[in-house]
Amino acid sequence: MSSQKGFLADGMLGKLARWLRFMGYDVKYLRECSDEKLLRLAKAESRILLTKDSALHYSALKLNVESVLLNGGSLDEDLAILACKSLIDINIKLDQTRCPICNSKLNHCRAEDVIGKVPEKVLKSSSHFWICPNCGKVYWIGSHWKSIKKRLKNVVKLVESKCSGK
Repeated sequence: MSSQKGFLADGMLGKLARWLRFMGYDVKYLRECSDEKLLRLAKAESRILLTKDSALHYSALKLNVESVLLNGGSLDEDLAILACKSLIDINIKLDQTRCPICNSKLNHCRAEDVIGKVPEKVLKSSSHFWICPNCGKVYWIGSHWKSIKKRLKNVVKLVESKCSGK
């Protein structure tokens, strides 16, 4: 994934940006930013612009900025669109995941490193932890993991049905 181009998500795609980061992709997300600034940034940093705004998408194409118009009705559909375009792989590689909040690469750490930063019951029930070197947020595989896996299974099914005619 390190050789992959980074993404630039517009203000409508915060949830998608967090998921892509969690999946290991470098995603710059600007909540409030003019179209002109988004276009300049995407071009200057050679990022793929992700947007639901058709006018912004077509402006990007006119400026030779790589752009994907996401017209899915859900997060799952937007992830499937990106997978169908071979821009992402629908897997979570825990050694490459990024902080969903600030986009920094997470560092794997030991339970001893997170004492006092996570609830005691988490220390007892989890053996793998990741910490963000930038914002300090700690992550672990918890009860939410089932819903994450369920969502990704659904995305895989969407990819299979949407991309079969590639």
